[in-house]
Amino acid sequence: INAEYMGILQQNMNLLAFMVLCCASMVLGIPFIDMWEGIKDADCLARTYKGIALRVLMSNGMIDPNFKKNAQFLTDREVAMVVYMNPCRKCDPNSQIAAIKKAIEGFLIAKVAINVEGSEWGSDQASNRAFLKVLTGLIVTKIKCEPLVMTNVENWTRIMGKDCSEFRETRLWWVQQDKKQEINFKPFGGWSKAIAKQYDSSTICGNNVNLDIENTSQPFPQIYPYCLKKKKKKK
Repeated sequence: INAEYMGILQQNMNLLAFMVLCCASMVLGIPFIDMWEGIKDADCLARTYKGIALRVLMSNGMIDPNFKKNAQFLTDREVAMVVYMNPCRKCDPNSQIAAIKKAIEGFLIAKVAINVEGSEWGSDQASNRAFLKVLTGLIVTKIKCEPLVMTNVENWTRIMGKDCSEFRETRLWWVQQDKKQEINFKPFGGWSKAIAKQYDSSTICGNNVNLDIENTSQPFPQIYPYCLKKKKKKK
């Protein structure tokens, strides 16, 4: 077994630990972080977390300048990764997804989350819903990856509308900084559960980060494919 295969195997094991296994404690979920700054101490982060979410796209439509270096740091240390995008509401969704696809090539990325927060979305709820529908569809068809929605009830109600439930099949990463390391979810937007929760902010290993936990009561598939994974040709 060569070193490259062993590295991929180890990262798969970390991803499964990140998204499936439950730590032996009273807290429901596996801790991870999401971050946007350039990594200051990759070894420290790798010792502390099995999974990290990186910002890949900024709200101006540009790839985060820290992304590729951060992703390489984590890849070298076999840390499982997901990415999130802050969409550019005024930009072409096709160009944004194409940029993300190019940026993540060569890295083992499990999911692409869409951040539905902030004033950049504007007040046209019907247009916002149509835009989000295009983004989620492109993540599936162009990146071959599962899309997630990052939001909370306040932002969802303002941006998409109180009665909008058409994205209920797209799994939710709940942004609720109540400092409670538990997924005490209250349904909204058609969601009855959240796949993860962002519950606080902190400084870890020299970086400003958000603290998150994975919901182990909403199981992932036993083996989940990475983004951009190509189907093997039949012999």
